[in-house]
Amino acid sequence: MGKSKAKEVAPDDDDEALEEDTSIEGKWSLEERQRVAERIEASGTPLGLPDAAFDAPSMVQDAYDAMIQKSPGVEVMMEAILQAARRMDAENWQRFQQIPLLHVHQDDSTVHSNLFAQNEPSWRPLLQRPKKRKQSCAFLHMGTAPMTPVLADFLTKLGWSGICVGPMKPPPGNEDLLQFVQLDPAEAKDQFQIDELLGETGGLVPSPPTFPLAFVNVLFNVNEDSSLLDPYDDDYEEKLKERQEQEAAEAEAKKAAGKKKKKDTVVQENAELPPVPPSTVAGYGVVGLTRGHRVRRRLRAIKNCLAITLGRLAKDGSLVMVWPGLPLHPVLFFIAGSLRKLFQRVHVFSPEGSKTFEVYILAAGYKRDKADSKVPGMGGLEIRSFFEDTWRCDGLDDVLLWTLAPLEEDEETNIGLTGKSSVMSYTQLWKTWGTKLTSLALDLGMLLGQDDGAAAAMVKKGSKGTPPTRSKKAKAKEKPKVKQPKAVAVSEEPSIRHFDASQSLGSTADAVSTASPATAPVQAPPAASQPPPTAEAAAAPAESAAPVGPAETGP
Repeated sequence: MGKSKAKEVAPDDDDEALEEDTSIEGKWSLEERQRVAERIEASGTPLGLPDAAFDAPSMVQDAYDAMIQKSPGVEVMMEAILQAARRMDAENWQRFQQIPLLHVHQDDSTVHSNLFAQNEPSWRPLLQRPKKRKQSCAFLHMGTAPMTPVLADFLTKLGWSGICVGPMKPPPGNEDLLQFVQLDPAEAKDQFQIDELLGETGGLVPSPPTFPLAFVNVLFNVNEDSSLLDPYDDDYEEKLKERQEQEAAEAEAKKAAGKKKKKDTVVQENAELPPVPPSTVAGYGVVGLTRGHRVRRRLRAIKNCLAITLGRLAKDGSLVMVWPGLPLHPVLFFIAGSLRKLFQRVHVFSPEGSKTFEVYILAAGYKRDKADSKVPGMGGLEIRSFFEDTWRCDGLDDVLLWTLAPLEEDEETNIGLTGKSSVMSYTQLWKTWGTKLTSLALDLGMLLGQDDGAAAAMVKKGSKGTPPTRSKKAKAKEKPKVKQPKAVAVSEEPSIRHFDASQSLGSTADAVSTASPATAPVQAPPAASQPPPTAEAAAAPAESAAPVGPAETGP
């Protein structure tokens, strides 16, 4: 009896091992596992997308470790990223990483009309206020990038006028309705005039004193030269002198050779991403994470835009902010959590599809009295003290200071998880990004979540032209094929919970022998008395349905 029991336990252990092999990593070859691990590690973040905006990959790692345990949306997003890292070649993988950072504001008309109205009930009445009340309404637009022509035409046609504060002029065509104030919120030289916008006189924007609608459009060139010199470094003057001498020597050499001068290297939106930040920027230390002047300029721009728009926003007004970073980032949690204390509803979402990739923070129902209150703990005093703190000065601000405490961050990311809240949850945001990245991969010619053979067949089927059809006589001679069950026609990969890069790189040759192929052969069921229609007949229903004449018989 004892031996029989021992024999019963052994198959159970084997069955458990087989069940573990059915995971997605068990279906990958050792080469694929190493490729995915190397690409994820090279990006600097566990998301496979670089933190090009804030250069804080360690913060993204901490947020990812906390969210992967409680949010299924992260699993959906990571499934698309890992499949892309597994299947794509080097060129498409690089484009897969760059496009989400560069393609923004590509569908402003649909986003600011239908999408905002679906998520916020007060959005449509707010846009219709100028025509319904027959009064002039002005909005405030502030940021590092100008308003897009589509958004400007959309708002002006509804009767809105606006004041645009930024380094560049708004698009031409609405000069009579859009007033331009040239101030760069990222530049220290314009800080005094920016602070005057909150003064008693209003500075360069004296009227109106408040706005019912405000936009924060803080976008950055993520392809800025990562070797940009920091004027706050101790050896800044020596580096600057060395670079100037090097540039002068190169100019003289080109002039002496008599060659045509090459065009100055200009950082374009489609240029390659900067290299991964050095390890000194990626680890926690005594002085924080931010070492470069580039990130501090971006933090200053966000601080100035939020401070001015909140200071000039009217009671019950709405604020629209474009988030310039990754969809999973502690700074995003900090900004949204801070705004929740001052607004009735704060939505964080992204439009569906791969046409545009920006993340929006839509805050509605501004509590002006609470924002102006000087009582500690009311919200307004806290955010004002943060903006006015000496740590926001040049050379001191750090991205690590733009984070919530662990308990506050957990509370912020739990909003909307029950499904009973009136605002969207972060889980829905990450699920949306999962579908967006899957759609992006399809645009790049790759179907994710399917085996290579089925993906190639689906891509070929979706291409231009129709496959040649065979004659009816040829079909009659052919033996009817049994239709495969629909459940196994396209094999889907199981859901991904976490990808351990270190474990993948440390796999041995045993993993290759135990790993099963992406799709296992399925034995066809026995044919019935009347076999189902063939795949060719199902692919050409019009031919069989058309009444051509009397039915042909076989030879």
